[in-house]
Amino acid sequence: DYRAALSWYLKAAEQGNAMGQGKLGMMHYYGFGVPEDHVEAAHWLREAAEQGEPGAAALLGALYAAGDGVEQDKVQAYVWYTLAADRGHADAQEGKQGLAEELSPGEMNDALERLADWSKRHPLPVVEEDEAVPDKAPVAQAPHHRTKQALADSHKAKKKPKRDQAEKVKQRKSKKS
Repeated sequence: DYRAALSWYLKAAEQGNAMGQGKLGMMHYYGFGVPEDHVEAAHWLREAAEQGEPGAAALLGALYAAGDGVEQDKVQAYVWYTLAADRGHADAQEGKQGLAEELSPGEMNDALERLADWSKRHPLPVVEEDEAVPDKAPVAQAPHHRTKQALADSHKAKKKPKRDQAEKVKQRKSKKS
């Protein structure tokens, strides 16, 4: 019953619940129980994605890539796809890879700067290695946190000049041509 779902998702969304916001955004995007409205969808998807909801971030990436409900911005699309892919969303990984081939080195640098800014504003909690994942699950399957080692590794990676990252993208593009 879409009417009941809409009512509950709206209540949850208005209280800041990321899942409710994401579901509400998807209802508006697909027109489930409401008129299809991609501008409204983008609003709720952004609210959820800002809280790290991967499905919302992936769909928001698609909206930015197509300029659907938002002004087209492939750099921002890459950012949302990356954030969703980093949280295990497979479709977002495909979108991210496709955009990586389309972005110029300057656009890729812009995307990486936006991602670095995002990480500063939304740090993942740091946990001890032995607290990282209960029940013997591999650490790679727990994207909701960073271990101290992963955090140290990410700082080492960030020290590379952005020129090198842009050059890698440029080289990949020239190999495909």
